[in-house]
Amino acid sequence: LMVRVFIEETRVTRDRPLDWLGQLSVSLTLWALSYALIEAGNAGWAAPRVIGAFAASIALAGACALSERRSASPVFPPTLFSRPAFVACVGAGVVVSLGTYGILFIESIYLQNVRHLSALATGAMIVPLTVAPTVTTRMIDRYRADMHFKPRLFTGQILAVLGAATMAASVWVPATGVILLGFGLLGVALGYITPAMTTGVLTVSPPSMAGLASGT
Repeated sequence: LMVRVFIEETRVTRDRPLDWLGQLSVSLTLWALSYALIEAGNAGWAAPRVIGAFAASIALAGACALSERRSASPVFPPTLFSRPAFVACVGAGVVVSLGTYGILFIESIYLQNVRHLSALATGAMIVPLTVAPTVTTRMIDRYRADMHFKPRLFTGQILAVLGAATMAASVWVPATGVILLGFGLLGVALGYITPAMTTGVLTVSPPSMAGLASGT
């Protein structure tokens, strides 16, 4: 509702038709892959429905690639993926997403089931991961992101590796401070990576593809 009221519509000079076949094949590919990964934990990796879902995701991915090559307005335009900076930023996004959501999921279970913390205490432990990105972004915001996105990505990835290593070490080191330090390092890393990643994607993309690039 706020978007409808306060944001003006951006008019594009060229209408870009929706690639319905591409959208459908991408969605089905991700659906089959997600189903296979989830069911593997319940039924085992060798279960027929798990193997079938993996096979379906591979077949659907192939169909998606074929449809994208023939589409006049593909979901993932090859012109974008021919730019090394764009690929690097999207790759950083994949790593950050897998790492962040994976750690949140596993660590919340670990803190409650192994460390026997309450749900409230577990949430308090995760606070550095949620607060640090905002603080970090505000602190480095005075430097132009479009001129410094490469150093930010590099610094952020190094900090993320240190944070992940600290989280791994917390399994053997019982001190609570180790977990807080790991969450803090990961939060600072997100504060470096996320704005730089988005800026890098938009900087190297044509203005007409800004929405598509940032969505990717």
